[in-house]
Amino acid sequence: MLRLNAVFLLLLPAFAHSAEEWPYPEDTPRTSPVTVGLAGEQPADIVRYLLAEGATAAKLSPDGETVAFRWAVSGEPQLWLVAADGGFPRQLTFGGSVTFFEWTPDGAHLLVARDANGNEREGYNLLSLDGTSERQILPQTAAFRSFGAFSPDGTRFTYSSTERNGLDYDIYIADLETAETRLVYQGSYQFNVAGWQPDGSLLIVTEDRGEDAHDVHLLDIDTGEFKTLFKPDVAAAHTNFEWLPDGSGFYMATNVDREFTGLARYSLQTDTLEYVETPDADISNVDLSLDGRVLSWVTNEDGYSRLHALDLETNEALQTPELQDGVYTLNAAKAVGRTAIRVSGPATPGDIIVWDLASGDTTRPFAAKQMLRAGVTSAIDLGTPFQILALRDRIRAGEIPGPRLTIAGPWITRVYLDGLPAEYQLLIDSPREAAARTRELIERGSDVIKTWVGLTEEDYRAVVREAHAQGVKVHAHLYHPDAMWAAINAGVDVFQHAGSARNPPYDEELVSRIAHDRIPIVQTISHRIWVYPATVEFPSRLLDPVHRDDMPADIYAEVMDSFANFHRLSYFHDIGDETRNAQKSARQFIDAGAYMGVGTDAASPLNFHTEAMWYEMKALVESGMTPIQVISAATKTNAEILGQFDELGTLEPGKLADIIVVDGNPLADIDALSRIDIVVKDGGIWYAERAAGMPVTDIGHAF
Repeated sequence: MLRLNAVFLLLLPAFAHSAEEWPYPEDTPRTSPVTVGLAGEQPADIVRYLLAEGATAAKLSPDGETVAFRWAVSGEPQLWLVAADGGFPRQLTFGGSVTFFEWTPDGAHLLVARDANGNEREGYNLLSLDGTSERQILPQTAAFRSFGAFSPDGTRFTYSSTERNGLDYDIYIADLETAETRLVYQGSYQFNVAGWQPDGSLLIVTEDRGEDAHDVHLLDIDTGEFKTLFKPDVAAAHTNFEWLPDGSGFYMATNVDREFTGLARYSLQTDTLEYVETPDADISNVDLSLDGRVLSWVTNEDGYSRLHALDLETNEALQTPELQDGVYTLNAAKAVGRTAIRVSGPATPGDIIVWDLASGDTTRPFAAKQMLRAGVTSAIDLGTPFQILALRDRIRAGEIPGPRLTIAGPWITRVYLDGLPAEYQLLIDSPREAAARTRELIERGSDVIKTWVGLTEEDYRAVVREAHAQGVKVHAHLYHPDAMWAAINAGVDVFQHAGSARNPPYDEELVSRIAHDRIPIVQTISHRIWVYPATVEFPSRLLDPVHRDDMPADIYAEVMDSFANFHRLSYFHDIGDETRNAQKSARQFIDAGAYMGVGTDAASPLNFHTEAMWYEMKALVESGMTPIQVISAATKTNAEILGQFDELGTLEPGKLADIIVVDGNPLADIDALSRIDIVVKDGGIWYAERAAGMPVTDIGHAF
């Protein structure tokens, strides 16, 4: 049983020369432990971002139905597509790295840029959405190019280039049909097009001024008139331009006469600039809906993004979705009220969230693929906001691929966990409120109830009574013996984390009672006492320079500067005691013949989703279970715990066709479960790169 958020581990390759052989020892990388920070810890450590591969540059199609994004899972950043409502990503490009892309206004094609082996001299091709047709528009040359904007009718686009003299950026217009280009403005130094007036001939042109400042001009491509709008005495930033639908002006982010970047509106008719928002934080990622009604933007607060939206018709702030901490990038669909939000942060590196402006609903199209790739065909999530309901229901309906989900929604607790958004947890102060919260969760769609710490026996009784009355099981997060006795007396259905060495070994009476009552135990023993020493022995598992391709240069530099000793994390404060306890407490329930399931505490420090399940199974084998006992616990017993054994857990006629194919024999070597080649769910087939040469490619989908 797994948590939903998924990350991927990549390993640092060995270097060909030792420090003694290399003449410049100061350039030789030094292996050292790093910190990933606690899940939910504030301030969160950005090293967690480095450890997960994620999508970059996510952009919605004009109709809002498809998300295009770059992804370097194959080793080179390539272009991928995924349905905005969720689904399995499809690789669209192959070969050389994709450095830039943009949807054509009609959504029928993508303009794709590639350079030659990283030389930053891009050529542009027009690519069909099925990937079967590609036509060159601009060949790669010795010149630098920078894309500008499409014309409103989609037949042309602007770009700036150094083609004239190899130094100065001029402005050109390219015709998509004929691939002919035309020089429309001869510049000096760096000029870029930041927007094309809707149904008009005006281009917003920025001129670089220093490192991060810009002057702003208007260029009429019909008359050649070049008008300077903003060239202040003190250089200022002008970015994120969004034309009004009628072309009468535009919004932008600027710090003219301000310490922080604010949100401003410029009017062509009056030639005036008016600030709309002036927070004590920098504004970026300005986005305007097609009808000009909803204006969205992001503020940078203490290094993290905060999302804002304003209904320009009512001048009222809109409710925005609660997102994990991180850096947000917005991209609005041009024909419908949808916005793609890319979240790059410690807990969600490269996640993509699609936000429907009308309903407020969000979907995460990237998550389903990640879980299937880890070999998970069914999962229970014990602590997630209710936005997951839409994904769960679409998977159940067969509309999108992904693991079938059983969800708890927010957990019930008397102890508020700092650092997590409020939507993850429901705070109670009485048994009566515990019952009311349980009813609320079930009414909102929870399949099971999850309780966290601090509850009294009467609290547990109230939760169990209300849940069981509606046929819903209760899972309890338990460590302390007193809490475990309270949960036993109250009739809690499943014990999570008990026996994971967080506490000293339990007394025989408690263990025997749990075993004789056949209360399911899901220990999650590997998340500290196995993962920690593995990282001590091989700290390079936390490092991977390939992520330079997955994040902006400034964030990557911050990641490199943020390494510290992970053994100092408070999460591992008691690792010495836990390691000693583990030799007995981790196998107490095994030796007692308890009713054992298998689950993980994935997404905790050093514990990654693609290895969490097999690491847990490996830890259980090392604690005394046989491989077949562990495999049975992870399949048959887990299905029983979920109450779904009539459909899942064993390979029998009449049950759902869920199968994984691994490279090796897990009965001889449990580590074979880390090498998943093929995943079959409900008869649908997905395969890993290792299996790409097999006949399965004719009937399956590549991960």
